[in-house]
Amino acid sequence: EREKIIMFTVWNDTVANLTLLALGSSAPEILLSVLETLQNLDKVPGELGPSTIVGSAAFNLLCISAVCMWTLENIKKIRDFGVFLVTSFASIFAYVWVLIVLQFNSPDVVEPWEAIVTFLFFPLLVGVAYAQDRNWVWFRGGSSSPSEECSTDAGRPRRGTKIIDATLVDCTREEIKDIVKNTKDR
Repeated sequence: EREKIIMFTVWNDTVANLTLLALGSSAPEILLSVLETLQNLDKVPGELGPSTIVGSAAFNLLCISAVCMWTLENIKKIRDFGVFLVTSFASIFAYVWVLIVLQFNSPDVVEPWEAIVTFLFFPLLVGVAYAQDRNWVWFRGGSSSPSEECSTDAGRPRRGTKIIDATLVDCTREEIKDIVKNTKDR
């Protein structure tokens, strides 16, 4: 008897990339900024933390992207263009927001409400990107159907795709429920 392999997504790819990957790769810069801030609570904050974060982001955006594109032999396609647009807008908006806060609203000072609003932009970004990834009705102008949820996209497994003997097979929500039930019964 041949072995059956069933693949389930534990984390949404978009949410994992925006949270785990971003925080993991930026942890040194964030830690450096927090340590510098804690050491200078009574004084004017230093520029090491923010400069490191902005410099690292600019390097990742420009240099890393350029090296990745230069080394590619085949032309690559953006898989989830809607999510790409959401995160691109959020990236540009983040720099504009920092400029507004530090230059116009309260020059050279971050007020508590500005810090809270800035922090809340992150879960908002994750939520909007997740909604776009899941094709929620108000993000694409239509209704979601089970056949769209279980389809494959350019040969890559989508949520709910069964892999049986290394062959991709589309499935319905009912089939997913049956698979989960049978897996839990074992």
